[in-house]
Amino acid sequence: MVLRLLALSPLAFVFACAASQPPAPPPQASATPVEPPPAPVVAAPAAPGPITVDVFTAPDEASAVNSYLVQNDRELIVVDGQMVVPAAQGLVEKIKATKKAPKAFFLTHAHPDHYFGFHALQQAFPGAPVYATAGVKAEFDGAAKGTLEPMKGMLGAAAPTDIAKVTLLEGALELGGEKLEVIELNGGEHSVSAIVRIPSIKAVLAGDHLYASVRNWMKVCDGKTWIGHLEEWKKGDAATTYYPGHGAARGGADLLDANIACIQGFEAEVAKAKGKDEAALVADAMKLALAKFPTHRAPQFLDWTMADYLKCSRPAKGGKAAAPAKSAAPVKLAARAKK
Repeated sequence: MVLRLLALSPLAFVFACAASQPPAPPPQASATPVEPPPAPVVAAPAAPGPITVDVFTAPDEASAVNSYLVQNDRELIVVDGQMVVPAAQGLVEKIKATKKAPKAFFLTHAHPDHYFGFHALQQAFPGAPVYATAGVKAEFDGAAKGTLEPMKGMLGAAAPTDIAKVTLLEGALELGGEKLEVIELNGGEHSVSAIVRIPSIKAVLAGDHLYASVRNWMKVCDGKTWIGHLEEWKKGDAATTYYPGHGAARGGADLLDANIACIQGFEAEVAKAKGKDEAALVADAMKLALAKFPTHRAPQFLDWTMADYLKCSRPAKGGKAAAPAKSAAPVKLAARAKK
């Protein structure tokens, strides 16, 4: 028994010695500082894509009026808002197909066929304001409410139930950081109107300063100023593409020339009209205008404006031109569509 204890004692001694040794010192910090991991690289947001222009055109019985979807791959502005509710609803569906809500609407001039539809558009897209220049807004505010009830008699269920609010455009329209140039013009097709230039694609949304195979609205009797605007564009405009207010065909200088020819042709032809009384004079002028441009669409424009044009373009008794009067009752769209 004693021998076995002695034999084990050296091993026990080793363990005892190991247990009595001081702990090893901690590892020394490296003299070289450790670099932190690099920050993750965040890519800059891609620039928006190029601006494009798409058109929605109403049927002829709704005056073939155009609304334009000006957009890039992120944002959308709609120029002009249609006249009848069914056309405005068709425009709503076209907008929804882009998967973009409009950031704004824009009104080129205060004619009901361009602003009646904004009520339906704002119901579908309540966050988007309807902008207009100062002159267009002033005319809209003074006349728009008074146009609704008379037009309901013509449009029936296709008329809006209310008029949209128009907001003054302060500053510029912008799309993806690009400023769209808004220019207000006096005289011509209408007393005051605005056009929109898109510099990056050399395009002009001309509103009703241009028509494409649709009868020009001649009620204002200001063909001289109208032609003057178009001639100025031909001489000094950098645009290569013009978008009309009526009729879907866009064009270049050829579209400007076609409108100048239409204005001049209408004035020269209607000047030949004769009649023993006002009704006969209007009937003869209508016949001449229809024959001059037999393929032009939207003949209801003649129904709505010819009497006024004759009064303001011809001297009344005493040698002075008569002031424009209210248009004769226009033909209902449904009746016109059947012809």
